[in-house]
Amino acid sequence: MAQIENEVYKVLSTTVAITALVSTRIFPAFTPQAANAFPVLVYEKTGGSRINSLSGYTGLQNPIIEINIYAERTTTLQAVSTVVLAAMDASTTFDSYALDEPFDSYDDDVEIKTRTLTFSVWNQG
Repeated sequence: MAQIENEVYKVLSTTVAITALVSTRIFPAFTPQAANAFPVLVYEKTGGSRINSLSGYTGLQNPIIEINIYAERTTTLQAVSTVVLAAMDASTTFDSYALDEPFDSYDDDVEIKTRTLTFSVWNQG
């Protein structure tokens, strides 16, 4: 089984509704400094656990995946987050659900709005 980060990237980068909004601006862990077009998606595994039983490791994993959206407009944040939520829900490679409501903030350094989506993902490791 591929690393969950690769599977998340595959879902994000092959969903037409997402790429229509962000093109190929989908990055693991951080946004490259050269990225000057928006919106941008950044995804990373921020935690999780391997599921064990009394017999040992079951092969199930439950990572926490954070997807950060960077955009110049609130309406763009809303549009991108809607299609990202739908794509993660529709994945046939893993099961996921959003843990919390989206968290919005503003990055003063680059004058960009951000929205964080946090998912609990279940997959066979």
